[in-house]
Amino acid sequence: MKSQSLNIYTDASFVIRNICLLIMLTTLSAIACAQDVVKTSAKTIRWELDKNSVVKDSAGKIYPMAEWNKLMVSRKYSIWPADWNNINNQFIIVKGNQPPNIIHDAPAPKEDNAPETPALTTPPGEPYDYMAAWPKPNESAYFKVGEEISPFTSHDINGNRISLKDLRGKVVVLNFFFIGCPGCMQEVPELNDVVARYKGNDNVVFVSVSLDVKSYIKKFMDDTPFNYQIIAEGGYLAKRYGIELYPTNLILDKTGKVALHWVGRSPSAPYWMKKTIDKIL
Repeated sequence: MKSQSLNIYTDASFVIRNICLLIMLTTLSAIACAQDVVKTSAKTIRWELDKNSVVKDSAGKIYPMAEWNKLMVSRKYSIWPADWNNINNQFIIVKGNQPPNIIHDAPAPKEDNAPETPALTTPPGEPYDYMAAWPKPNESAYFKVGEEISPFTSHDINGNRISLKDLRGKVVVLNFFFIGCPGCMQEVPELNDVVARYKGNDNVVFVSVSLDVKSYIKKFMDDTPFNYQIIAEGGYLAKRYGIELYPTNLILDKTGKVALHWVGRSPSAPYWMKKTIDKIL
């Protein structure tokens, strides 16, 4: 009887040890898979430029290496592949910094007496067409195209009343940002450029919701103009829509439904903004 009890106890211990081993192996496998996912999502996109690279602006002007390299060193411009599906030796130079996971290798600048490079231009009547082959901005997880979002009423930092219900019949471009967000700061000049293209058109309204207090926003705008109507301390509005990542942007059609939405700074955003606004006007 004693021997039988011992055998049962031994068998049970063996089963428990095997179950624990199986759990441990499963856990290790899950961690390894998670690490693979993280590595994949953080993948860095890299390309090389040299004296043979063809670098153009949006008007089609070709820049020699000395000029485009000087623009890159100024940190006011970035270089992107002309076709993201086929990254060869054709590039476009545009205003704005590159995201940290986008890297291009270029030779070190040489000291010379080259004249200042003129500002980059965009062909009249064809803004942003050079971005047509670039990837569409990443959709956010907070909205769906075609859905009607819940309206809000607030005031901008100048005391002007803003009501989404009152704006029905107009195209509304919404931006959610905060001043300490690098991507938010990088896209401000691009957003201002889109605003300028619809200057005088009362059927397009640009509204930004900031997490910052009014005094901080006004101080920031002394050095960095942002030509949207800005709502201060808008964390409660971001929370209403479940927004957790910044910048988040969306465009509402004349009925208040989402026509386009994206999260993060996207170099192709101006193209898709204008394309969408023109379509729903």
